[in-house]
Amino acid sequence: MTVGTSEANKFRALLTSNEFAAGMFSFIPAEAIVDIAGYAGFKYLIFDTEHASYDIQWIERQVRACEAAGIASVVRVSHPDPYLIARILDTGADALMFARVASAKAAEEIVGLVALPPAGNRGACPGSRAGQYFLMPQDEYTRRSNATAIVLMIETKEALDDVDAIVRVPGLDALAVGPVDLSYSLGVHREHPKVVEAQQHVSRVAKAAGLNMMASAKTLDAMIELYRRPDGPRVFWYATEAYQIGNAFRNLIDRSMELIRES
Repeated sequence: MTVGTSEANKFRALLTSNEFAAGMFSFIPAEAIVDIAGYAGFKYLIFDTEHASYDIQWIERQVRACEAAGIASVVRVSHPDPYLIARILDTGADALMFARVASAKAAEEIVGLVALPPAGNRGACPGSRAGQYFLMPQDEYTRRSNATAIVLMIETKEALDDVDAIVRVPGLDALAVGPVDLSYSLGVHREHPKVVEAQQHVSRVAKAAGLNMMASAKTLDAMIELYRRPDGPRVFWYATEAYQIGNAFRNLIDRSMELIRES
């Protein structure tokens, strides 16, 4: 069995296909959630180490579940901690997404922490799951490790001001705008024209530099509006599975009460 990043990297393949691909943030530590997402047609899940309650053990379990479901695994990292990055990559995750990357200098540091020497500074561990517990040839382990996809999130005014330099950093795969954090940084509401303009600007700059774009979609209308733009993203993520489940539960109860009142 092949463990860890596939030859082409499942997530990078989604980014470069120019076809619609839907993912979702996952906050509930349960393999069944991954199963359901895979059966439903989602192409990837994002496991957040900033706001969700995941520890390394649960990330590894979810990465295994993603492989079984045939979908890509992305882990969102709150800050460039070399030890956290190494332990996440040892699980065999397909991609890392980094929150609040403020500058090109920070982006360069991240690339260095993800790649093995001599390209980077990460400590190697072929004995981890990503190396099939020493059963994978070292050259293959090195190649797969250095094929990990890297996504940077633009979530602050500082990052927005430096985005032209950020996109020139070698080793990046995609950018994504975090509209909520960016709105706080800009001092406006999420739906404010400044946030919309910022998203469009980042998309244009990324595309011009040959980078892919990801985007969050709070609603289906928001998704299709972004998708229809010539420079718009093709890879989207929806709100957490907790929200999707809660919203479905609420709608079920609301509709039940409507029917009761009508009876």
